[in-house]
Amino acid sequence: MARHARLVIVLLLSYVAIASLLQASNRAFWFDEIFTVAIARLDSMPEVWHALAAGADTSPPGFYVIERSLSGLVPNERIGFRLASILSVPLTCLCLFVFTRRDTDLVAASIAAVFRC
Repeated sequence: MARHARLVIVLLLSYVAIASLLQASNRAFWFDEIFTVAIARLDSMPEVWHALAAGADTSPPGFYVIERSLSGLVPNERIGFRLASILSVPLTCLCLFVFTRRDTDLVAASIAAVFRC
């Protein structure tokens, strides 16, 4: 039973990541994502700080550090600018599984992760 629960988690996390990648590659940027892309593409972090100080967006500067770093890793900018969000969902599910597993059995932890994803 434990082996099956681990297999379910691996398959679930793989499915979530792959489905998110495919969806991101085919969907145009939303309104708020356009602001993220525009600000993240500024030439330097001081320019990003200046734009944020002027009220261009409410996301914290660290968010733009991550966006600027990850957006260049993938040739498809639709995926690159969404990569942090794409990776955060399976990572959150995995963390929920690990932390729930410490206090419960493997099946209960798997169910918690499945309901989160």
